[in-house]
Amino acid sequence: MRKIYIMPDVIGQMNITHDEESMIRYENLMICMSTSPILSLAAILTYYFQSTLSINPVTERIAASLILIGLAMVMEISSRILKTQRLAQHIQTITLSTALFFIILEFYSVFGPAVWTLATCLAVLAMMRTKKVCW
Repeated sequence: MRKIYIMPDVIGQMNITHDEESMIRYENLMICMSTSPILSLAAILTYYFQSTLSINPVTERIAASLILIGLAMVMEISSRILKTQRLAQHIQTITLSTALFFIILEFYSVFGPAVWTLATCLAVLAMMRTKKVCW
């Protein structure tokens, strides 16, 4: 199996696969490829805006950016290194939930109720990651 680095390749592979394990792997990869760059960009923008507005001290700015970069790296590692898709799926769900909690706490004072829009999107992504159980 060749390495997949761009989203159109992932979608193409999802269209031709019939195996459930492969489909879950591609879903995990797609979630990672979409959220990891967003979290990395959020880390850069967080530091930039907090620096220009002088909202927090330097240590808090750096800590907030490092937390977001750490969450982005966990997303990358969970989908690309872990071979067990169930474990990767659980780690990604926990990471998205942590990002949701952190974004609400960190940015509510700046953006107000608009944070709930992003929080809702992250909550929907986290809920999509849970395994459906048939009774």
